[in-house]
Amino acid sequence: MSPCFTGEGPFPGVIDMFGGVGGLLEFRSGLLASHGFASLALAYFAYEDLPNFLGDVDLKYFEEAAQFLCNHPKVSGEGVGVIAICKGAEMGLAMGTYLPQVAATVCINGTNAVNGNTLTYGDLSIPGIPYQTERLIFTDRGTLNLSRAMADPRKPEHQDSIFPVEKARGPILFIVGENDQNYDSLFFAKEALARAHKYNKKDVYLQSYPGAGHLLEPPGSPFCPVSQSPFFPLPLTWGGELLPHCRAQEHSWKEILDFLRKNIQCSRRNKL
Repeated sequence: MSPCFTGEGPFPGVIDMFGGVGGLLEFRSGLLASHGFASLALAYFAYEDLPNFLGDVDLKYFEEAAQFLCNHPKVSGEGVGVIAICKGAEMGLAMGTYLPQVAATVCINGTNAVNGNTLTYGDLSIPGIPYQTERLIFTDRGTLNLSRAMADPRKPEHQDSIFPVEKARGPILFIVGENDQNYDSLFFAKEALARAHKYNKKDVYLQSYPGAGHLLEPPGSPFCPVSQSPFFPLPLTWGGELLPHCRAQEHSWKEILDFLRKNIQCSRRNKL
């Protein structure tokens, strides 16, 4: 491990975000801190004075968080990393694509486009692809499967909603559970990867796991194929099979740590 990850710092900075449940979740951020990162767990709705529901999103809020972390005296390097899952991974991909402060991005079971909510950033306004609620799947177990509720971003009318990942300053790593029953996350990641290759951006990577579901979390986290959401009347199906999902959590966590260590520089020179 590099010396910049131990002692009094400074340390590589990482912004950590979760998904559509909102609020502030800190367990992964705390674990990142134990591995030598200066980690900021970032809420973006349903917490304190933030909106209770996620409406239109202004990327400026996330830029302020990235700049705050860049400016912190305990944070090293020329930029920060972002790790996020689900709807948060959509926000994370937006950050990686548009914000110069972001040096590396990890998207766990996310999308390749803006969905549902309009995203703004200065003069830029990206329309959200409407959700297709008529395609919700009601399972025999009395749960909801949301994996078909997002429209195909390849349709001509949705092209303006796709993230131009080729503009990202730094590398992007997509972590995907192939048995995700909340998003068609493997499809979205492959689309982002194909776009990156089309525009000759070579540092976009995909690590996928057969049998793993949506809630890919650090190793030791409980396997959770179904749980209640505060925003739906029925529990949501996340997917996954016990052993392959747990193995995926073990392997992907190592991949994430290695990716962040490699791509967030420890030097304090030319700090933003």
